[in-house]
Amino acid sequence: MQCANCGNDNPPEARFCARCGTELPEIAAAASIPATLEPAPPAYAGGELRVIAWLVDIFVMGAIVVAIAFWSTGTGIADRNESLDIAPGLLLMSSPWLYYWLLTGLRGQTLGKMLMGIVVVDKQGRLPGIGRAAVRELLGKTISTLPLLIGFVWMFFDPQRQGWHDKLASTYVVKRSR
Repeated sequence: MQCANCGNDNPPEARFCARCGTELPEIAAAASIPATLEPAPPAYAGGELRVIAWLVDIFVMGAIVVAIAFWSTGTGIADRNESLDIAPGLLLMSSPWLYYWLLTGLRGQTLGKMLMGIVVVDKQGRLPGIGRAAVRELLGKTISTLPLLIGFVWMFFDPQRQGWHDKLASTYVVKRSR
């Protein structure tokens, strides 16, 4: 390999010119190219991170439920219109599912997952979207819960750290790249 600075002929494996010490550009460029062009495999989030995220979400959900309960008793809505009496109860019952469904579908993360630096993605690494999140959060988590929570425990032993709800929705929980 010929040095562009002094014209000295150097062996092909040389990184620097033997005469002037200049870095040889062809080798420098080749050294910066990764050996493989395939992306690195995703870093699946372990069960421990997911459990901590879940505990944070339980705390957040508790605060939301308390706020809704306070709002429903503090406004006197039921006293003014009995047909609205059921609304606070429906809101209380649906708020946990709405929390998980909307945040997972739109952002790929609940507040707990954000804090832990993990995100729910599909096979291509994209956010799951509203439809896939509905399958994961409503149907999948119901199925994961029914047989003594085995669907959630499954993620501790699965190579891709998927619970049954993830398998059903074809989602993965991965560490967020910074």
